[in-house]
This record gives sequence, structure tokens and C-alpha cells, in this order.
Amino acid sequence: MLKTKIVGRFIVWLILAVCFVGLPAMLIYTAIDRYFLIKETDRQGELKIKVQQAVDKASSGIDQEHFWCQKLSESFIDFEKKKTCRAELVKWLESERISCSQIFDFIVWNSDGEMVANSTRQEHAPAEWFELYKEFSHGKSDLNVVWAIVGPQYTRRSMEDNSNLNNYRFGWPDSTMQKPLLWARSTTDGVYLLLFKPACITADTGITVRMNEFSKGLSQQFGIYRHGNGNQVIWPDRRFAHYVALAEHLAVCEKSMQNFSVANDYYLSVGFLTPQLRVFGCIKKEWDSARRMRWAISGAAFVLLVLSPFLLYTWQIILYKAPGKLSIRRRIVFVFFFATALPFLAMMIFAHEHYAQKRSFNLKDAHQRSVALMCRFDEGVQSSFSRLEYDMKTYFNSWARQMHNQVLSISNNAMLSNRCRKNLIESFFIVASETQFIGSFNGIEYLSETFEEQHGSKIKNRGAQSKMANIIGKRIMRDLNGQSQKNGDTDRFELLFESAMQKTFAEITHDFIRAMGRLSPWGFGKTLNLALLNFMSAGDSEKIDYMGLAIWNPLPVQRRYVERSIDAVNRNPIGLRIVVKDSVLDKYYPENYCPTVEVKEFFKRLNAKPAEEIEVIQSEGAEYMAVGFNGKRLQHFQILGLFPLEKVDRLIARQRHDLLFFAAFCLLLAAWLAQLLAKSFLLPLADLGVAALAIENRDFSYRIGSLPSDELGRVGTVLNRVMADFAELEVARVVQESLFPQQSLKAGGFKVYGKSLAMHELGGDYFDYFTIDQQSFAALMGDVAGHGVGAALIMAMAKAGIISSWEQLKTPTGLLERMHELVYSSKTRKQKKIMTFQYIYIDVTDCKAIYANAGGCSPLYYSRKSGVASEISLPGGALGAFKKAKFNQVEIAFEPGDMMVFYTDGIIEARNQNGDEIGYDSFARLIEASWHKDPEIVYDSICSAYYRHISGCEAQDDLTLMIISFGNPT
Repeated sequence: MLKTKIVGRFIVWLILAVCFVGLPAMLIYTAIDRYFLIKETDRQGELKIKVQQAVDKASSGIDQEHFWCQKLSESFIDFEKKKTCRAELVKWLESERISCSQIFDFIVWNSDGEMVANSTRQEHAPAEWFELYKEFSHGKSDLNVVWAIVGPQYTRRSMEDNSNLNNYRFGWPDSTMQKPLLWARSTTDGVYLLLFKPACITADTGITVRMNEFSKGLSQQFGIYRHGNGNQVIWPDRRFAHYVALAEHLAVCEKSMQNFSVANDYYLSVGFLTPQLRVFGCIKKEWDSARRMRWAISGAAFVLLVLSPFLLYTWQIILYKAPGKLSIRRRIVFVFFFATALPFLAMMIFAHEHYAQKRSFNLKDAHQRSVALMCRFDEGVQSSFSRLEYDMKTYFNSWARQMHNQVLSISNNAMLSNRCRKNLIESFFIVASETQFIGSFNGIEYLSETFEEQHGSKIKNRGAQSKMANIIGKRIMRDLNGQSQKNGDTDRFELLFESAMQKTFAEITHDFIRAMGRLSPWGFGKTLNLALLNFMSAGDSEKIDYMGLAIWNPLPVQRRYVERSIDAVNRNPIGLRIVVKDSVLDKYYPENYCPTVEVKEFFKRLNAKPAEEIEVIQSEGAEYMAVGFNGKRLQHFQILGLFPLEKVDRLIARQRHDLLFFAAFCLLLAAWLAQLLAKSFLLPLADLGVAALAIENRDFSYRIGSLPSDELGRVGTVLNRVMADFAELEVARVVQESLFPQQSLKAGGFKVYGKSLAMHELGGDYFDYFTIDQQSFAALMGDVAGHGVGAALIMAMAKAGIISSWEQLKTPTGLLERMHELVYSSKTRKQKKIMTFQYIYIDVTDCKAIYANAGGCSPLYYSRKSGVASEISLPGGALGAFKKAKFNQVEIAFEPGDMMVFYTDGIIEARNQNGDEIGYDSFARLIEASWHKDPEIVYDSICSAYYRHISGCEAQDDLTLMIISFGNPT
């Protein structure tokens, strides 16, 4: 049974330990693990962003011609801005040449034409080199010498695209690819000529250079591999620490068409560069599962260590039933706080993960909305062209109606010019079907339908475009009006047109007709702009009288659209800040915007499409999500959107603050309720404590005041009742103590001393001694069965009986019979107590005594002469035990030094810690050892031995001793 109880208590303690200690430790473990898991997720996201940036960077090196021409042009512009000396430039060229495996050679001349640096191995005479210098410095050289050195297809125009922002290209002087490709730049201090090996066109140099620039200083490792043939890594040259495993993961990514993979100790992300090349990035895991587990276990162990006192405390209370040392207030506060804090701890853990996911979702949503807004802004420029198209078409028709019965003149041409300038038209032409005059920004020109100069005209011919517009316009208008063409030199100018336009004349005519009434890409030669072609009638007939041709350079229109629209688009509901860069002017919009270094660097990485991965940059002391692309409609413009992360973080932070506020409020509420509940407990307990102190101080008059109607109130009621009982006991105790003799008795040579030690407030033992007359005295001892008020009443009754039985005091048996009658007659159903009684009458004149016993412990008589304590046995029933009782008496003669000891069974039956009683024999030996002529000293000696015997144990019964000693008569 006891074992079952212990097991049950242990199970209760185990459940308590799991709930109050194990669960918090598990929550802390989960919180730490998920915290570092989120950090690893951020690390993965950062790697994906960096790989996307690496792809963007490397893509600018795919076209080798564009890469090298752009790199050299931009570098020389920077050098000129910094006023770098020629020696430093030569040193830089040499370092670039070596780092790129000598893919190019270079020649440098100073401003006097003296060659100061030459890395080529070709042998040419100084005069030949000087002709090359003259060609690239001012263009006046012997082309035959130049062709012999650089190639037969060299023309001065072939070098124009070396530094062309829109079309970076090498000079290709030799179609057989036997001669190097050319890049040249003339500066104030000399001429720089670079000769590239034709094999550079198919090399990966531009890609590796861009990757070297990008990867410098980054924590991630990047590389480029060629798809197929074992996925050979072509950059960097060094082998990765996990090269074999890396190759396997690259193969897995290719096979499964995945762009991200997780290895044992690193992450791998792959980006598509070309059909043959891939960019990859990898980074070592910072918080792998083993490390996360170690930190999580450490956190959980710390919680277990902090809460270990609680485990020990509950172990002592539940298993060993030991009283707790914590106050009730602290216990209640702990329970309330723990019951509230534990759910909130769990909620905070899962809320942290929820907020991280929500932040990621909000950023993705903001990214999509930002891209959509920027694309609408990019597409919005079309509306500007549509408005210009509509305005000019309407104005052309209105102008033509005004020309009814008029001829093209300077004034009406000026009206058109003003309107065209207002609408940002770069050039326009008005061709009349019946006259030789043509209107444009140049004014009124007289042109024939041939290419020869017409002399005698008021205004001279200003250019080939006017001639072409005039000839083509008149031919098309004749076709539309159903008129025959003039034969003249038709075949001749058709051939010339086809040569200039690189199209047949029929195709040219078809392009004109197809472009009627709408904006279309169109132009002369290589120049392609947006043009509006409109055929107009001056009268009511269907005859075509004029052809209007308006040509726009898109860039000014786009620039005006950006200037007028940028402020409006920045007043968007999502709070996106759009910045536009004019790549031609290197200018930023809005006008007052000053880009930071981070923003400028981000502009350099932009491609035709926005990156899929979200990138965060620092700008002006704040964090922004940056997204951008090169304009599709806004050519030569780059569009960047900066979304402030503070908007997302502010929303998340507000929700976090609300949760924290709610948690703090609940904790404070729990603490307040705990205090309130503790107060409802502690105030009644305080009253109970005061009552307990009153009992300790024997102030039984104290009563607890108003009591609650709960368990504590019922305890208080019981305590008040007990206090009343104690008050009664106190009165009874006073009465009982008054029954005992207050001092020792001396009569003749006799001396009597006695004392009673009650186990309770009211004991059941009774003794007394008193003088009867000058020659005698009496002593008596009784023991009432039980304790308390009932026993005290029996004792009081016995005292009264003795006092009322004065004539029987010298005859002990007569007194016992009288006392028996009193005790027996007082018995009731509720009160059935009996009493043992001993009585001795002593005559001091002859030193003799008469002794009678009614069921009491046989007294011990100590003979000084023999030194032995012997028992005086005298059978007899207890008073009140039976209806009829018979008592005997015996005569005792005292000699000097003798001693008689009366006692109750409280001392005989006293047990020690081992359960051993003192017993009659040991008590007799104790009396022998304690003899003294002073009975009080004998009493003290016996009591000391008694307390030594029961040391560590409580008294089991009342203890009463009465000692009669006889010495020489005084």
C-alpha cells in the first residue's frame, strides 16, 4: 500500500515536472532552433540574390566586343577625369594584358608622334608606325601604309563604334581574320591603340573579368561552369575545397532543372548565363542542424538549471510531504505567472516565425506591385507619342485645309515649323504634288526630281534628306492620284535610292504607304527614328495635294515624358520611390535627386528584366528593396524602384508591439489577480496566525472577527470554538492547580513533597497531603482515567469528598469506601470515568502509618538500613469500577532514613526512541540511586532520569510523584 502511494506521488511529481519545467525547456529549444533556421533561410535568400547579381554582371561580358570597348572607353573617361599620367595608363594596360592572358597588344604614342610603348612583336619601320599614329590622331595619313599594317578593309568610319555608347564595336580591318581587331583612342597627351587577337571574340574573358570584379570581397564563392562534359568549371582557376561533391551537385541541379540545392555543409545556387554557361555560387552553412541543436540544447539546459530549485522543492513537498518554505503569496504569484507566461512564451515563438514569413510575403507582394508600377511607367511613354501623333495629324489636316487656293510660302511653312518644334519634332518635310517647293525647318527649298543642283532658286538645297523626301513624296502622290510618272532619270535615282536605303524602290514606297497616318520606325540610311507620314488634300476633292512627314528622335520625347511624369508616378499608393537615369546624359530624375554610391552601383547591374530575387540596399541611412531594369519603351533610360523596408517593418513592428503590450497586460493582470487572490488568502490566514499566537501566549480571550464563508472561514469558526474551550480549560486548569498542595509538608520527623506534570492542559493525576491534627497527617494519590475537564471534575469531586469525610481520615479503608460511593454515583452514559486511589495515614508520635490502595500503582518503600526499595503490594479495585468494592489496609513502621515513593503509571510506562519502558525494576533502582534526606532533591533526580530516558520523544502520560521521607524527630 505504501509503495503504491509513493509511485502515485512520483507520477504526480513527474507530470508537474514535465508541465512546469519540461515544457518551457522544450519551448526554448524550439525557439532557438527556429531562430537560427530563419537566419539560415535568410542566408539562402542572400545567396540567391548574389547569384542573380553575378549573372547580371557576367552577362555584360558575354559580347566580347561590347565588353572590351565599353570597359576601355569607361576606363579612359575615368582616367581623363582623374588626370592620370600616361605612365600610369601604360602600367594599367600592361597589367590588364597580363591578367587576360595577353589577349591584346597595345601601342602608345605621345603627342609628338613618338612611340613610347609597344607590346607587339610585329616589325615595321618607324615611318610606318608614324603613319599609323597620324591616322588615329588627325586622320591624315597614307592609307596604303595603314592598310598594310592593320588590314585591307580598314576605313576611317570603321573605328567610329569604338566608343559608341549604343553600339560598342571593334574596328574590323581584315575579313580574313589574319589581322588583329582594333580599338583606338586619341587624347591630349597621345594616342593609344589596342590590337586584339581575333580569338578574343569567342573567348570567355569578358565574363571572367566581370566575375572577378563582382566576387571581390564577398563571403560567397562563385564560379562558372560549362554545361555538359562533366560540368567543367572554367572559372576560377583554383579548385574548391568540396570540388568532387560540388560537381555532383551541379550535375543533380542540371538533371532536375533546379537552381538551388542544399548539401551537407553548404548551399549551392545556379544561374543561367548562356545555353552553354552557368554561374553558380555556394556558401558554407553557418547554422547547420548539429550546431543549431547544440545551441538549442544549451538553452534548454539553462532553463532546466534555472528551474531545478522548483524540481527539488516539489520533490520534497510531493514525495516526502515536507512543508514548503515558500510563502503562500509567492506560491500563488508563481502559479499565476507561470500559467500566463508559458502560453505567451509559446505564442511569441510561433509569432516570430509567423512575422518572418509575413515579412517575406509582404516583400514579395511589394516587389510584384513595384515591378508592375514601373512597367506601367515605362509603357506610359507610348501615350506621349500617341498624343504627338494625334496632334500632328490633326494639325496637318487643318493646315492643308487652310492651304486651299494657296501655295507653299515662308509664312505658312513657319506655322508648321513652330508647331513641330513645340511637339519636339526633329525634322519635317512638306512636299507639294504640283510644285517644286518643299518646306522644312530649313525653310522653303526649290527642288527638282533629280539630284542635280537647281541654280537660281531663292533658297539653296540644304541636304540629301530633302531631295529624297521630295522625290519619293512626289512619286507616291502621283501613284495615289492616278498620274503617270515622269521618265527622266527614273532608273538612275531608283538605283541611288536603293543604294542609300538598302531596299528596293518598291519596298521604300511600300514603307511610306504603310506608315500613312501613324507613327512608325522609319528613316534614311542607318538612321531609324519615329515618323508620321500624312497625305493631305487642300480642297474638297480626293486629290492628294501635300505629303507631310514628321520625324521624331525618341530621346527628347522620352526625356520630356520622364521630366513631367516622374513626380506624379512617385505619388503612388505603395510608397515606391522611382528613380530614372538618363544613360546618355548621365542624369538622374527627379531633378533634385542625388544618388548614393549604392544606388549608382545598383544602376550598373540593371538588365532588360527585373531580377526575380529581392535585393536590399542601404541608401541615405535607410534600407530599401531595390528593383529595376533597362527601359523597354524608354530607351536609353534605366528605371529603379526603391521600396522603403521601413513600411513593412513598421507594420510588423506595430503588430509585435501590440502582441508584447497584450502579453505584458496579461502578465500584469495575472500578477494583480495573484496579489488579489493572495490577499484573500493571507488576510484570513493573518487572523488565524494572530489567533495561534494568542493560544501560544495563553490569551484565550481572543476571538477572530468577521470571517469569510469559505474553508478559511470555517477554520476560523472552529478556532474560535477551540479558543472558547481553551478558556474553559484555563479555568479548569486553575481550579485543578488549586487542588494540589502548594508547598511541602513537615510534621514531626516527616517531610512530604509532591508534584504533577500534566501531558495536556488538564491532567488526570491527583495528589494531596495535609495535617489532620498535631499528631498526624495524611497523604493521598489518585489517577483518573483520561484527561481534560472530565478528569479534572472527578479530581475536584474527590477533593470535596475528602474534605466532607473528616471522620474517616484516620481509617483509610473507610475513606476509600466513602470515595467509591461518590465516584460510582457520579457515573453517567457520557461520563464513565473511574479513579485509582491511594491513601496513607501517619501518626508522627509512634512513626507508624496505615496505608490503603484502590487500584493504584504499588508504592515503593526504601529502607535506609538495607538500601533496597521494595514494593508495598495491596490489592484493591479502582474507585467506581464496580458497584460493590472491598478494600484492605496495612500498617507500616518508619525508621530513620526510610523513604516512601508514590507514583502514577506515567513514569513506569515511559518509552524511549527504541520503545523500551522504564519498568518497575528500573524505577526501583532509580529510587535507590536517588535517595536523599530532602524529598524535593529526590524528586528532581528522578525527573532528570525520566527526561534522559525519553530524550527525543514526547511524554506519553501524566507524571506525578509524591515522596515521604522520615528522619530523626526534631
